[in-house]
Amino acid sequence: MTMVKKEAPQALLNSVLVWCPELPDGAIIAGGFIRAYFAGETPSDLDLYFRNEDAVIKAIDVLKTTKWSIVAETQRAITFEKDKKIVQVITYLFGEPEEIIKAFDFTICAAALFVDSADEKWRLLIHNDFFEHLAGRLLVFTGSPLPLASLKRAIKYVQRGYHICDENLISLARAIAETIDFENSEEAEKHIDGMDPGGERRIRAVD
Repeated sequence: MTMVKKEAPQALLNSVLVWCPELPDGAIIAGGFIRAYFAGETPSDLDLYFRNEDAVIKAIDVLKTTKWSIVAETQRAITFEKDKKIVQVITYLFGEPEEIIKAFDFTICAAALFVDSADEKWRLLIHNDFFEHLAGRLLVFTGSPLPLASLKRAIKYVQRGYHICDENLISLARAIAETIDFENSEEAEKHIDGMDPGGERRIRAVD
């Protein structure tokens, strides 16, 4: 995956800080919030990733002590709410921004905002095709450890006016067929839970 790193737009950083003034140290803002910002849409939530588990624990303490309330908790994320805004602390994926972006499923989500340890300045790291595909409202599948969740996300994006071609649909279907053993209930459960990081889904198994 080819990536581009550039200076973070101040307006984007301001949007993040308006959403969460108590932004924990070391937070990596990645995915949907950045896509929504550049698409001119209202974000639904703010996803925070971290380089290691210790940073996650500290972030949870910061949010709790600044009156953010936990409204859901799964194996993938802890969801906080305050002033009608949602922040999700991602608890299943750690690493540098480059590693986190590589785990994302569509190019329009492959974006991260973070403080560069080299000079302590905010940087924006994006897939090389991020802006082109976002402008064209194109869904380009890059792979996923949880392709069933990616299928659900693809449906969500199509409902919002994005487009996915046959080639990418086939790639997504192939990833599901090659990755998930539905005869293995424990494995199937992991992928089904991956469809619902916020913990709102009611169905928990495939018969």
